[in-house]
Parts: sequence; structure tokens; C-alpha cells
Amino acid sequence: METLWAHFRINDIRLPEPAKILQRLHGEDLLTGRIIDFCGNDAEGGRFALLEVEGFSEAVVVSVSKLVPTSGISTELQRTD
Repeated sequence: METLWAHFRINDIRLPEPAKILQRLHGEDLLTGRIIDFCGNDAEGGRFALLEVEGFSEAVVVSVSKLVPTSGISTELQRTD
């Protein structure tokens, strides 16, 4: 039997859920974003950053502990105010 190949969109997948496919394919991708605000603190269960990411229509929220500093921001990420 001949091997058949086809193109399809992730959004057209029925099983597993498209979010699982994206996680498997891109879950370890490193994104770059501009920090626009901080919220929370260690006493409330963690500190979070609100970031703008090019190509995204809405900001994303990421735990500060998961951020990989770029030049000039490592000191800012250590603040706990």
C-alpha cells in the first residue's frame, strides 16, 4: 500500500485536543516579551509578570521564577516590593 500524506491545521484535529498538540510541539519554545507590570508577592503564593509578546493580541502572565533574564533585568526580577 502506498504511503499517503496530507496537510491539516492544528485547529482541525479532533483527538487529542489541539492544546495538547501545541504543548508537545512548542511547550519548550523560548518566547521574548516586554514586562509591563508585576503582581502578587511571595506571601500570596508567588510573584508574576505581565508581558507583551509580539504577535499576541493579549498580554501573558508568567511566574517571575520561570523568567529567563535578558541583559539589564536580572536585578529587577529579584525585587519583592
